[in-house]
Amino acid sequence: MDSKKKTLSRLFNNGNGISSSLIGVVAVIVIGMLVNYQSFFTISNFLNVGQQAASRGLIACGMFMVIVSGTIDLSVASLYALCGYLCMYFSNYNLLLGLLVPFGCAALHGIITATLIQKCRFHTWVVTIAMQMMLNGILYICTNGYTYAPERVDPFLSWLGNASLFGVSSSLICFILVYVVFAILLKTRVSFRALYSLGGNKEAAGMMGINLYATRVRAHVICSCMACFSGMLTCCRSMSALPQMGAGYEMYAIASCVLGGVYMSGGRGHVFGAFIGAWLVSFINNVFNIQTLFTTYWYQVIVGLLVIIVITSQSMEQFRISLVKGRNHAKRKAKLHNIAS
Repeated sequence: MDSKKKTLSRLFNNGNGISSSLIGVVAVIVIGMLVNYQSFFTISNFLNVGQQAASRGLIACGMFMVIVSGTIDLSVASLYALCGYLCMYFSNYNLLLGLLVPFGCAALHGIITATLIQKCRFHTWVVTIAMQMMLNGILYICTNGYTYAPERVDPFLSWLGNASLFGVSSSLICFILVYVVFAILLKTRVSFRALYSLGGNKEAAGMMGINLYATRVRAHVICSCMACFSGMLTCCRSMSALPQMGAGYEMYAIASCVLGGVYMSGGRGHVFGAFIGAWLVSFINNVFNIQTLFTTYWYQVIVGLLVIIVITSQSMEQFRISLVKGRNHAKRKAKLHNIAS
């Protein structure tokens, strides 16, 4: 009995924000039920919310990796759209090309981004915004701004995008499985735990013998591949690629991480926090879609406001911790001075 109490205590007092995000999801569900019970509290609506959470949540999973390692990637939405197009284009020739080329480009994107940040010491915002512009330009050059549909519909890709199990879409299943896999890896693999060390204190991580460049590359390659995978799944549903698809998804991915208790300063957070954050963002969107009192554009205002509140709370907590550390250091210094005198 005591062990169960300790486990619950750790869950709600671990400081990673999962419990507060879970409370947020429950609160939004209650609000949705009050706003429009008949439309909101249905299995089809929850599956629809899950479908929306899956597309953005896969990107949020990758975004979690780079944020916890101390950087960020603002080019994921452009990569999401480009990799979806590459999947559709190369599927005309061969299924294997349609699968490998997008992931190969995503991995290369992650390596280049990590190299510019870690080796060349460019600012992460500058690098990723530049990559975003380049990827957008490449996509519009390839599509001329029009929707692209492959000449040959590959049966496997069509099945991958539209398959379901007991009414649960393939995207939602992949969304859940990806988070489970990465939660296990982050808990059991030293190479993944190094992401926290890199984000928490880069100098200390280097002194511990962690390969900073390899760890940075790992985080950005995973982030890029998650955006690629999400884009491919989205395009496989309609067997077409839109140049504008995914616009603003990088912001929703960041919001999912922040609302899930991931610290933007790096080194703190849990991957399931990003998972719950993705659901929270999607549920808020759904509530505004089913109500008639406010315009749906208020959804963005509410999400942005929540992000500011959470980041403010994180900053205040970090200030309090640094203040306590400073006081403790001053007390130890005064005690040593008294002993010496």
